[in-house]
Order: sequence, then structure tokens, then C-alpha cells
Amino acid sequence: MYLNWIHTLKYNLYNFHFFPQQQWAFLEILRITNSNRIDAIVCDLHPSYNSTNLAKDLAERFEADLYPIQHHKAHGFSLLGDNDIFQNSIIITLDGVGYGEDGNIWGGEILRYSNNKMDRIGHLAEQYMPGGDLSTKYPLRMLLSILYKKLSREELIEFISGYNFFDEKTLNLILFQLDKKINVSKTTSCGRILDSISSMLNICNIKTYDGEPAIRLESISENFKKYHDYREYNKCLEIAQDDIKIKNNIINTTDLVYSAYNMLLEGYSREFIALYVHLYIAEGLSSLALKFGKKEDFEYIGLTGGVSYNKIISERIRENIEKEGFKFLYSNKLPNGDGGISFGQGIGYILDNEGG
Repeated sequence: MYLNWIHTLKYNLYNFHFFPQQQWAFLEILRITNSNRIDAIVCDLHPSYNSTNLAKDLAERFEADLYPIQHHKAHGFSLLGDNDIFQNSIIITLDGVGYGEDGNIWGGEILRYSNNKMDRIGHLAEQYMPGGDLSTKYPLRMLLSILYKKLSREELIEFISGYNFFDEKTLNLILFQLDKKINVSKTTSCGRILDSISSMLNICNIKTYDGEPAIRLESISENFKKYHDYREYNKCLEIAQDDIKIKNNIINTTDLVYSAYNMLLEGYSREFIALYVHLYIAEGLSSLALKFGKKEDFEYIGLTGGVSYNKIISERIRENIEKEGFKFLYSNKLPNGDGGISFGQGIGYILDNEGG
């Protein structure tokens, strides 16, 4: 039995109270009592999630093992389970946020599934999130943080001030945080890169719903494809391919954002820049996944996570993967996003403890 997805327990008091009620109702349906044997309670790796705390309570009540599974690995297990394929695979997992095994925020990951295990073998470059979650609500913070690595202080202040978004006090506080590395999180999130570009192009500077900056950026990119012929698309693709930088299996996103910044100053259209960023990400991830797929002699390469709903990125990755003769895995029945996480957590536990 697979329960409906309740979404966040963090900001919604109704969900927070409803979740345990549904939990107990589920246990009653299955006639699970304290006397029944439950081997394990599976949850997310994040130690501070409300769902993790609820899982701890359940594990204690039933004297069961608590079994945390990393968020992006759960995405990967969900994809394999959805396709009923548990063969050696490379899995690209893209989203906005997931607690990583190194204690940082992941979201642009390349994973290898082999011998019932999932391990991280590549990712997008780490970026700082000044103010933590504030950088998800106000993506101009992400843009400032990334360009902080490339511009002089004077250039950065002049450029960011042009958006008339931060007052002087807030801007100086963010710069102080970046100077001293105080109250900044590290992230490899693909979503945060797309957000930063959405902000740069003045498409979305305040997130009012999940994924808004990236969704609106994708719409602008689609406009370029809609109103320009294939020669203009190919020109954008060639620039993106030439610009890709990968070192130690890490895709350079700092130079990606800096290239977009320079394009903006040079007068490129918003649509062209938006498409360029999507293609850079898709080409970089495809290249790295294909490198590992060929090296390991695997048959399957998959794509999952919330960002995989982005048609430009997902279709380009699929085209690159299939062109090289690999079989492409994509969700068929379960959601690509967090709606499939619980299923993936269950699959991960079974594979690790029962061998599939």
C-alpha cells in the first residue's frame, strides 16, 4: 500500500498534525500493534526533519531499527523500482534541495547503482547560500553569491544594486556573510543555479511557490525555441558545449553563471541566455553520465528529481544518452519529484537488507 504524499511538514501546521493521524490509521488498517514485529522504520537522512523525528518515535515504540536513506539515493531507488529494473545504472538526480551525506545540501548529482548500492560519483559545483533558506525565496542572493567569486566588490555592488531589490544594509550583510562564511550553506543544487539565472534576467526575484523561478525561466527558454529556427538553436548549443568545464567529476557552474552575466552585458536576449544555461547543464550532465556509463560498461542511464520535469533539460539529456546507445530510464507511474521519495526509501531498504 502506498500512501498519498502529504508534502511539507515544516511550514504547514495542518499537515504536521494530519501526518501522524494518517500514520496511525495506516497501522490500524494493517493491524499492526506493539506486539507485531517491524524490522525497520525508514526515513530521510536529514536529522532535523519533522518526519525524521516522527520516524524516531515509531522506531522506539516498535523497538525497530531506524534506517535513514539519503534523499537523492531515494530518488534513484524510486526510479529503478518504477521501471522494475535493478541492473547496474548511472542515475542523474536533479532537484532543489536534499540533505547530503557530507552534511551539505545536494541537488545536482550523478549516482552509480551497482550491487544493490547507490553511491555519488559526480555533481554540480558547490555554491554558497547566504542566509540559508532565504536564498531559495530570494534567488538574487544566489546570484550575488556566485558572482562574488568572479567580480570585484565594486563591480558586484554596482551590478546587484541595479536591481533595486536589496537596501544597502541588507546588501552589506550578505557580503559580510560571504566574507566570513557565516550563516551560509553549501549546495550543489541544480534548482538554485536555475533560480540565480531567473533572477539575473529579472524574470523572478521572489519565489511565491515551489520551483517558480526555474519554471518561469524554462518558459522564457521555450520562447526562444518557439520563435527562432534550428540554426539559432544550434548556435546556442555550440556555445554551451564549448563552454562546459568539468574537473574531478564536478561540473563548473560558477563559470556558467559568469558567462551568462557577460552575455547579458553584451546584449544577448534573455531568451538566448536562458536557453544557453539549460543546454550547458544538460550537456554537462550528459557528458559526465556517459563517461561513467562507458567506463563501467553499464546499459542504463536514468534521470529523476524535480528538475527532471524541465523539458529542455530532460529531452536534451535523453537525446544525448540514447544517441550513444544507452537505455534511458525515466519515471512512468510514480512522480519524478518528492512524491516518489517514500517508495524509493522502501526500495533502498529492501535492496540493502534483503538483496532485492
